[in-house]
Amino acid sequence: MPDTQTILLVEDEFLLLALMEDLLSERFSVISAPRGDDAIDMLNAEPGREIHGLVTDIRMPGVFGWDVAKRARELHPDIAVIYLTGDSLADWRTQAVPGSKIFGKPAKMDELIEALTKLMIKTV
Repeated sequence: MPDTQTILLVEDEFLLLALMEDLLSERFSVISAPRGDDAIDMLNAEPGREIHGLVTDIRMPGVFGWDVAKRARELHPDIAVIYLTGDSLADWRTQAVPGSKIFGKPAKMDELIEALTKLMIKTV
């Protein structure tokens, strides 16, 4: 049964999105977007919606995960942010929002969930 904590999952690879959504939904309430611009549209459409965590791919068509996280932090200053990447580890120090974590793909889901949970605890 999912917690009351809501996670926004952003991933442009359909199979990975479906798998991660399934695994994360065992622990959290998950809303998902297949692209960065879709995620920003969702955030802007419901700015008052409580979202506790963001798990986002970085390199996607259109809007990158860096920008999704920045917009999420503008609307939800305490949101926990986890980035996923196949190639952007070096950019994390200069592009990431403060207090975020980054995981290379493929990420170990138990480690990702543990990091996300710890980041959410810090914001409570």
